[in-house]
Order: sequence, then C-alpha cells, then structure tokens
Amino acid sequence: MESWHDYMVAQAGASAALLGLIFVGISINLDRMLKAPVILNRAGAALLMLLSVLITSSLALVPNESPRSLGTSFLVIGAVIWVLVTLLSVSILRGTEPDLRNKALVVFVLRQVAILPLVVAGALLRSGNENGLNWVVYAFTMTVVVALLEAWVILVEIDR
Repeated sequence: MESWHDYMVAQAGASAALLGLIFVGISINLDRMLKAPVILNRAGAALLMLLSVLITSSLALVPNESPRSLGTSFLVIGAVIWVLVTLLSVSILRGTEPDLRNKALVVFVLRQVAILPLVVAGALLRSGNENGLNWVVYAFTMTVVVALLEAWVILVEIDR
C-alpha cells in the first residue's frame, strides 16, 4: 500500500482543488443556477464525485490500514456516491430538453463509468485482491474528466 502513497496524496490535492473550483463556479452563478435545476443537479453530481475521490484518497493515506478495511470503505463510499449521483443523473435526464437528451445521456454514462470502478476496487480489496487499487486509477481519472466537463458547464456554458 505504501507504493500508492504519492498517488493518493496527488489525488487528494487535485480533487480538493477541483472541488474548490466548482464551489466558486456555483457561488458566481448561483442566481442563474437556481433558475436552472438541471445545472444545479449537474454541479451536485460533480461535487459528490470529487468528494468520493477526496475521501477515498484520504482514507488510503491512513497508516497501517489493511487492504480489506480499505476495500470496505471504498465499497461503501462508492456505493453511496453511485446511488446519489445516479438519482441526480436521472433527475437531470428528466429535466433536460428533448433535443439535448442525447448529450445528457452521454454524460450519464460517463458518470457511471467514473463511479463504478470505485465499487469494483472496493469489492476486490475487500476480497483480499490488492489489484483492486488499479481500479481506483480508472475511477479517479474518469471522475476528474467528468468533473472538468461539469465545471466547464457551470463556469462557461451557463451563460449561453
């Protein structure tokens, strides 16, 4: 687990910075976002996803944590975030104008692709397979990509 230390430190810092960026985007555009619940839900989904990276990478830095215990944490966090983000994503799809639903559906799938590897990582680590940490790389990478897309919408596209 020690070989993952630097990676987890980097992910904790990056996710915290992106969380801050999205909070700034929300605060700058709060009036407009309150009038557009779909955008507000997108921001919420991005915040939850980045929070999962921040929490899981921080937990991975706890000294002497066993892979099984870490796996349990990853599995619970991943499952809770998956449920919440999926509920928000369904709400987003329902609130999206028909001509934009295909794009919203693509983002829905991207969110799933970003979160579910964390659940897989947790299950593998829980079962004693330390290769589960490799799935964390996929989860974190996709989460950052999706969060950057959402940040773009919150900061730039909202003016359109």
